[in-house]
Amino acid sequence: MSIPEVQEPPEVPHTDDGGRTTERTAPHIGDTMGATRGIFRQYMAGVPHLRRLAHYTHTDWDFSVGSTGDLDYDTIGCNVVAALTRVNDLLAPVGTGALIRTVVHGSRGALICASIVEGEQVVAVAPDPTSRQSLRDEPTRLADMAVAAMVTEIRDSFGQRPQAPGGYGRDEVPDPFAWTPPDAGSALESRIRAVLDPVELQYVAVLYDGSMELVRDVFDEPAAEVYFRAGYTPAVRRDFYARFLPTLERHAQEIGGIVNPAVGRGLRRLVLDVQRGAIYYYRVDPRTYLVGVTLNQDRVPHADLKTEWLSRPPSAEVP
Repeated sequence: MSIPEVQEPPEVPHTDDGGRTTERTAPHIGDTMGATRGIFRQYMAGVPHLRRLAHYTHTDWDFSVGSTGDLDYDTIGCNVVAALTRVNDLLAPVGTGALIRTVVHGSRGALICASIVEGEQVVAVAPDPTSRQSLRDEPTRLADMAVAAMVTEIRDSFGQRPQAPGGYGRDEVPDPFAWTPPDAGSALESRIRAVLDPVELQYVAVLYDGSMELVRDVFDEPAAEVYFRAGYTPAVRRDFYARFLPTLERHAQEIGGIVNPAVGRGLRRLVLDVQRGAIYYYRVDPRTYLVGVTLNQDRVPHADLKTEWLSRPPSAEVP
């Protein structure tokens, strides 16, 4: 899925809030990071689906460009970076690398947090009043892809290799939107078995009131062997997810509470994209959520679509 090119900046500042677009810089930045700030301005001007871009070092706000509006976006960003830092620390023992991209998808759009290098984060706000909380939501997806491209460009500016956040820009892999849901009946377990795949979606769990109700994986399939590096056996991964996933609801609620002024209530989709794969959280009902895991960075969007499909009623149409 290739990343669309950023449009040429328009002659007038990008704005959707009556001309209140602004650029702000913290005093400690001084005249540093001029090239990075220039890249921020380029993407803010050229990507109409972005409302705001901000840069943080650890939890300190450095600079931002975009709509000011009536919200304290900078504090929202500080708080969400702090919450995601705690999640990142919890994910460390499973050996799939650091968080490089998080998508918090609410009823009115998404907040996207992407890592440039350790301790250096971009936080983007992408409004979408017609949000279905799906990768298929074009405004959010285009904003997400633009943030991934921006982070890659910034990394390249000081000699860092791409990390492929979101699995975007991988032209050699199949188009994730070419996937057709299988005819697997209405039983959730049969649907899970129909989409589990040692290359794309390797693990699925359903949790009710924080307890693991149904867990299936293909970790023992021969084609999945390549994803298990020294010390990280299928048993180790199963044990980690059995301990971590029951806590995911608490983290999702905390993160959703922080970002809801910016992207709306009713968090249904949370993507924790690490250096080697991703964890997907989809809310099914007030007491149930479904989690999918991929260990293949190239197939992050593919596994996202499959996890979302499992989270929806069997009779629901693909959005």
